Amino acid sequence: MLDPGMLTAAVLLLTVSGALALGGAKDRKLLHSALFDNYTTSVRPCLDYSRPTNVTAKLNVGTIMGLDIKNQVLSINGFISFKWIDELLTWNPDDYGGIKDMVVPQTIIWKPDMAVYNSLEDDIYLGGENLLADVNFKGEVRWEPGINLDATCQVDISQYPFDVNVCRLEVTSWMNDNSSVVLLLADEPIRMSGSVTNSQFWITADGAEILVDDFADKFYSTIYFHLKLKRRPAYLAMTLLTPVTLLAVLCVVSFLLTPEEPEKVSVAITVLLSFTVFLGVIDADLPETSDNMSLIVVYVDTLLLLSFLSVAGNALVIII
Repeated sequence: MLDPGMLTAAVLLLTVSGALALGGAKDRKLLHSALFDNYTTSVRPCLDYSRPTNVTAKLNVGTIMGLDIKNQVLSINGFISFKWIDELLTWNPDDYGGIKDMVVPQTIIWKPDMAVYNSLEDDIYLGGENLLADVNFKGEVRWEPGINLDATCQVDISQYPFDVNVCRLEVTSWMNDNSSVVLLLADEPIRMSGSVTNSQFWITADGAEILVDDFADKFYSTIYFHLKLKRRPAYLAMTLLTPVTLLAVLCVVSFLLTPEEPEKVSVAITVLLSFTVFLGVIDADLPETSDNMSLIVVYVDTLLLLSFLSVAGNALVIII
């Protein structure tokens, strides 16, 4: 049986060892002073300026609030994780009570000027004043600014309401060109949280890519995070396609009525007006663009034309 005294001593030893491994407030103050007393946030922390600072990015999607098809706007919530090496923020943990990492305000360290290029917000830059960053003794910095914004998304409505759209988030370092900051992708560039669900779309990650553009004789990298949104068609099929198809059948029924029936023309006119109403409903949801015409618009327009011919034909039958 284990001696209670030995057990108590072992617990105390583990507690003291853990405290020493984490370091105390005094050690952290000394470390903070050693790192930041002569630190300048506007100077890129690289000992050799012939080498750029590699910044690795990963998009963490929290929620897709929706995709406004008419205005071509994606509403997204989450955060982007950036990692890089700060060569001026390194230390020996043994000199500071075993401290291996620390969390510091983002305002006291250098960080790349990251922005969401296709954001519709007034401020496209990432990172709020109260945001923190994690730094370890190897100089590895992890900075994770949140995003809660609307971004432009060019939609393809040709298959609406069975459309599949790929929206992208364009992230770039606004003023630092590739000679200073090189953007890289994490092994898993997009992470979808378990809560990424939407009543209108099935949402999946569709990969990411880095493109380089030249501007003012300099080269800049931009990361394109792609998100695929496939519409759930059940609701629109029941409330739009089914009624329109039934109206098309009703249009044929009007021809079965005898010329003596007073409702013969009125039924055809009612169907014609109904198609006009449905066309207005569809138009309210779709963008005003001629780049690609929705098949459902072509379908309803065709039925509208046939309905018009039906009215004219029924009227001609009555006259004759």
